[in-house]
Amino acid sequence: MDEQEALIARNHYNHDYPAHPNNIIIKFDDDTTVFGLILEGTESAYREEILKSSAWSSTNNLTLITMKTKEIIFDFRINSTDLKPLYINGDLWRESQPGFHLFDLLPSVRCSPEQIKYERQKEDFTVSWKNRNITHYQLQYKELNKESWILVNSIEDNSIKVAVPNETVFYEAQIKCIPNNVCSDCKWSEFLFIPPEPKIVELFTAPFSEGNRMLHMKWEMAHDQHINGYNISITRGTEHANYSTRHREFFLIISGSAYTISITAFNNKGRSPATTVIVQELENIVYSGEMNITAKDPSQFQISWNSSETKCYAFDWGPVKGDRTSNSWFTNTPSLQLNGEFEAYKRYRIIMYLRYKNPPCNLKDFNGTERTFAVKDAYITEGTPLYGPSNISASDIKSTSALLTWSEIPEESLQGFLQGYAIHYSSNSTMDSSQAVYVNSSTLSWTLTDLRSNTLYTVQISAFTSAGEGKQSEDYVFVTLKEVSARIYFTMSGIPVLLITFIVIYCQGFEKVKKAFWPQIPSPENSSAIQEIDKTNPARLVESSLLPVTELELDTSDSGSIHIIEETSEITRIYEAAKNNQSVDQEVLVQDAEALIVTDQVEPDHMNAFSKMAGPSFKTASDYTTMELFRQAMPHFSKVDQETQDKEEHTACDMRQDYVKQKHCYMNHADS
Repeated sequence: MDEQEALIARNHYNHDYPAHPNNIIIKFDDDTTVFGLILEGTESAYREEILKSSAWSSTNNLTLITMKTKEIIFDFRINSTDLKPLYINGDLWRESQPGFHLFDLLPSVRCSPEQIKYERQKEDFTVSWKNRNITHYQLQYKELNKESWILVNSIEDNSIKVAVPNETVFYEAQIKCIPNNVCSDCKWSEFLFIPPEPKIVELFTAPFSEGNRMLHMKWEMAHDQHINGYNISITRGTEHANYSTRHREFFLIISGSAYTISITAFNNKGRSPATTVIVQELENIVYSGEMNITAKDPSQFQISWNSSETKCYAFDWGPVKGDRTSNSWFTNTPSLQLNGEFEAYKRYRIIMYLRYKNPPCNLKDFNGTERTFAVKDAYITEGTPLYGPSNISASDIKSTSALLTWSEIPEESLQGFLQGYAIHYSSNSTMDSSQAVYVNSSTLSWTLTDLRSNTLYTVQISAFTSAGEGKQSEDYVFVTLKEVSARIYFTMSGIPVLLITFIVIYCQGFEKVKKAFWPQIPSPENSSAIQEIDKTNPARLVESSLLPVTELELDTSDSGSIHIIEETSEITRIYEAAKNNQSVDQEVLVQDAEALIVTDQVEPDHMNAFSKMAGPSFKTASDYTTMELFRQAMPHFSKVDQETQDKEEHTACDMRQDYVKQKHCYMNHADS
């Protein structure tokens, strides 16, 4: 059969005899190959295809040469059986035993698992594989670079799950079949390195440009040599973007919205658990864009803006606290409609971005592709607040005023945009009616004035929106102080002043007062009187009080003895002589006086003699007996006639003076 005949035959055969679904016929020139699939030991489809091919060849004047036809059987069955003989045109084409068996060419059955993978969570990891021949396997694992292994047998056919106590540890694992009658030689697989989640050590954002900021992240991973790289997944609303890096550091230019960022480490067998962080939305930022929002109906917001900078826009919208929806538009007009299932009395936040990518404005990349244009909150329908403020208290209470403070109402309880607070207060007095004070929404304290003193007041506070005033708070009661008169205030405030003044004066004048009322009595030994007595003996006093005679030469060094006049008769004689101005010889007087002075002991009789001279009024006023005797006895020695006293008044000495002054007086007169 030449080439043209073979081509015609091939075309006719392929057209007239399509292969069985389990068979494939490949014909090239004058060669034909038949592939047949034998399932569960049944080869009927294959046999039928061989017989049809032989019959077609005979019909089309083609001869099938049996001696040149070869059959190869690939038998993947573990327990194979002999196939029945096959005849072609009466010739035995296949004997009971095929030319060779597939497993005769292999050393043994394939026992090692294939396509080994792992998947790690924080508290466990799962190792999975594929093998249709073996159903029972064994896993060993340990901490990386440690020595002791932990063995776990499989429960399912193709996976093993292991709980790990330490979520920050890097593990390594191997798997093998459990020896059986089919696989007697089971070997451990290659190592699986199972990393923990990356540990973020640095995360911050910094202003980059209007509506943009730069994000910088840095993380750590032990045994980094077993890691091929890191996947970074970024989500904003319902949109996602993925990035990969080999480094443990990442920079990104993002907008002012909120982002969820996840980082995983991966190698050729699996990946680590994800470390997830949230980059918070920028709060209280006033953007340059102007966006107007109008509630058209319960399921639609109409949005318009003033920018023509780009034609590609992206929006996030949803509850202020909750999940949000994201989408992007390419539009030539600065307006669009947001449709959704919006609820009344719930606050929604709408964020608008300008994107700098060509249509269709897809959100597959966040890095430097957009900036925040405007942020605005809106309600489909506003309502009144559900509750009044809490934690109401009064402080700095006076007779006519009191300071009230309260806490903010949670945003979810406002049901609209807060416009202010209403303070309602009333007293228990029948003369007053209930009053109300309205303050703005940023005020959380207020001072009530013009109150009545000593009066009980009841306060209720409520919040109001554009829909009206909401429910009032619970009653709060306080009592103003009682008013006190000015005189009592002055007296009460003056008491501390007077007390302080008295203490100051008392401290300063204490010494003066002490000297005036509690004089310090000096020691008699140190008194001037004793010093004069030590210098002057009684004989001199007698001498100077009688006549101007020369000083007696007595022993004055004996100041420790008491000198007493013994004979009263001699004293009387001397006195009488002085009284009558009789001349007395000085030497006789001195001798008589010296004879009258005795020392040592004072006898009672001598005291009586002085008492008689002094008269009935002679009494000692103190323990200083000698001085008292001299002082009280002196007047008797100085008595003279009244006429003589008047004549000599300018030279007389006052006998009522103490003996010291008298002594000086007489001595001065004697000198003159």
